[in-house]
Amino acid sequence: PDASNDGCFSLHHTYGTPPTVLTLVAGRGSGSLVDACGAAGIIKIYGNAGGLDLLMSWGAIDAGRNDSSVVPATATECQNLCDSDSACKFFTFNDQGPSGGNYGYFRGLCFLQEELSCEGDAFSHYHGMISGPASCSSSDPAPTPAAGPAPTPAPTPAPTPAPTPVPTAAPMPVPTPVPEAADTASVAVRSTARFVFVASSSAMLVASI
Repeated sequence: PDASNDGCFSLHHTYGTPPTVLTLVAGRGSGSLVDACGAAGIIKIYGNAGGLDLLMSWGAIDAGRNDSSVVPATATECQNLCDSDSACKFFTFNDQGPSGGNYGYFRGLCFLQEELSCEGDAFSHYHGMISGPASCSSSDPAPTPAAGPAPTPAPTPAPTPAPTPVPTAAPMPVPTPVPEAADTASVAVRSTARFVFVASSSAMLVASI
């Protein structure tokens, strides 16, 4: 992105895959070059009349898409041409090479392009190219950043269990002692019973005699 226009233009990039016309007249560069997800439809190409005629003779431009009425000198002028055409959504401008000499036929080529319908990268690396949208209006919505992974919540500490109360032992009952008087009375009762029984037996024996 070009900082001078708040990142609206992309320097050294074409919108969509590089148009075939550019590959015939401008070197792309070397290194790790990224391609867009697809080719953007070309609505019109502005440029030098001699250069456009030459490209048509090579079969690189379809008849009716060339326009030499304006030769934009800057990317901003190319963008203005795009903005004035309701079908144009993006542009690519060839800013490569000197303005004079034979190459002057091709410097300033301005491609008015349709919007891509594919998902993925919209721009391709290409040395000397400048591309961007039809308008850099601040009212244009900013791109939505890609969603990142949801933050991992901190683990919830386990509740501390309440201490288990130690059971209180029930008091042991104290045995009640047997009263000695009761024991004596019991012995006396048993002795008396034996005496009565013996006496009764003796009386029965005398009576039978």
